[in-house]
Amino acid sequence: MTGKCANCESRKSMRHFTNENFTITCAGLTTEVEGLSGWRCDACGEMKFDADSARRYAAAGDALVLRERQSKKLGTSITGLDSPRT
Repeated sequence: MTGKCANCESRKSMRHFTNENFTITCAGLTTEVEGLSGWRCDACGEMKFDADSARRYAAAGDALVLRERQSKKLGTSITGLDSPRT
């Protein structure tokens, strides 16, 4: 499927991709989400995940945010070293 990119409006530039891995980084934490599929613009690189991939990518990002918040709540840094409590 090709189509018009919502970001750069390039015509016939959206190409389908399957089974790709993406790394998410948040506040020094990283996770890899495997096997994602969707569409990528050949002109600008904009991506749109399919519904299942979008849910999995969002859930992985949310989990990183929650881990970072929990580490702050416990008074530890994300690297596992104790940090001063204020």
